[in-house]
Amino acid sequence: MSMAKGLLPDDHPQSAAAARSLVLGQADVVMLIGARLNWLLAHGKPPKWSPTARLIQIDISPTEMDSNRAIAAPIVADIGSAMSALLAALKPGQIQPQAEWIKAIGERKQKNVEKMAVSSQRQSQPDELLERASRYPRRA
Repeated sequence: MSMAKGLLPDDHPQSAAAARSLVLGQADVVMLIGARLNWLLAHGKPPKWSPTARLIQIDISPTEMDSNRAIAAPIVADIGSAMSALLAALKPGQIQPQAEWIKAIGERKQKNVEKMAVSSQRQSQPDELLERASRYPRRA
C-alpha cells in the first residue's frame, strides 16, 4: 500500500507496491497494521480482495474490528506494543514466503513497471508541447 511506502525498499523481493492488485486478490493471509478497511481499501471485499483471505488486524480501536469484514485475528493495541510482542514471539526463519509466490509477485511487478514505462514514453514531452502551442495564435 502507498500508506506503507518505505517499509520495504521498492526493489525488495517481498515489496508488492507495483503488484497490489495481484497480492490483494490472491493473498491467503493479510495483516492490517493500523490500516482500516474503509473505502481506500475497498472495504476488504472482492473482487479487489481475495474472498478466502484471512485477516489479522492491529488497531488501537476495538470498534474497527469486523467493521467491514470478519477479522480472523483481531489485536486491539497500539502498533508499537503489538509489533514488539509479535516480533519477540517470532523465531528467526519461522515464516518463509513461498518461492512461487515471490516469483509471481516479481513477474507482475516487472510487467507493471514495463507497462508504465511505455505509457510514460507515449506522453508528450515538454518541448513537443511548446512546439505544438506555438502553432496556435494567442487570443486577447
